[in-house]
Amino acid sequence: QSFFIYLKTRFSAAILFTGLVYFLLSKSGLILAIPGTNASPIFPAAGFALSAVLLLGKRSLFGIFLGSLFGNIFTVSDDLSFQQNILASILTGIGASLQAYSGYFFLKKMAKET
Repeated sequence: QSFFIYLKTRFSAAILFTGLVYFLLSKSGLILAIPGTNASPIFPAAGFALSAVLLLGKRSLFGIFLGSLFGNIFTVSDDLSFQQNILASILTGIGASLQAYSGYFFLKKMAKET
């Protein structure tokens, strides 16, 4: 039974670590944003997300989702209501996870072809 607790702890730690680092990198990426927007020409969190999925596997996708979700929730827009901000943050989190997974999928596919 202690082995399963060990595995569950490692799984949770990987998710929390991935989410925390993604959150911090997304906030630092907003420092580089174009003035007046949230658009950033350089977004280090995206590169981290791909490397996390490549190194830790698909289990890190939930951490990427959480990091993106909280990173966007705390970037409050005056133009959106609270519900719209939550919905936009959820959709952005799903997009960040899909972006990392699609990069993972295509890199794995290309590696098998060579």
